[in-house]
Amino acid sequence: MKTLKRITLINILFITFSLFLTSCNKDAIDVVPKITIDLTGINNFDFGVIANGSVSSPKTYKVYGNNLQGKIRVQAPTNFELSIDNGAFTNEILFSLGNETDYKLVAIRFAPESGTPGVKTGEIIHSSYNAVDVTHTWTGTEE
Repeated sequence: MKTLKRITLINILFITFSLFLTSCNKDAIDVVPKITIDLTGINNFDFGVIANGSVSSPKTYKVYGNNLQGKIRVQAPTNFELSIDNGAFTNEILFSLGNETDYKLVAIRFAPESGTPGVKTGEIIHSSYNAVDVTHTWTGTEE
């Protein structure tokens, strides 16, 4: 009988500990820093043909962050430019978000400057401390 009570107590402790670990694991998953981009409404990620030294009309999308441990950095390669809050266009922007429902409206435009006609492809990189980078590819043709 003592052996049965001991086994039952061990089983109860094991189940309790397992439930505790499951709960902790769930909480750990919920606090992972995450960046999300919302490209809704953009049907074409190609800016078309733009002359060297000119710029395209901008296209805008939303950037969200959840459980971030730092600012979001958005980087554009040569031939592409970014802006937030109707500010100046540049190749890199940096901003903070308050909570998971906050977002920034990011504008991107094609600004070819290589002097070599042809299709240009650019990968926009969204990053933040301990978050997985989120990338999206855009194209434009320089004439």
